[in-house]
Amino acid sequence: MQFALASSQRLIQKRLQEAYFLIEKKNKKPADIYLELRFETLSHFSYAFKKKFGQTPTELAAREKKTCR
Repeated sequence: MQFALASSQRLIQKRLQEAYFLIEKKNKKPADIYLELRFETLSHFSYAFKKKFGQTPTELAAREKKTCR
């Protein structure tokens, strides 16, 4: 059971890294990618993203939009 949990956590971490890349480098909107990355809800995606990166996906997208101007 411990292995399954660790494997599941690694998969979530990988999805979050992919989300960061898509938002930061590809200018994707969080609402457009959370299902693609297999998160059940946008709120769950946002919670997990903030827990890992210290900001919500929307905050990252807004920051990236400002720096691109």
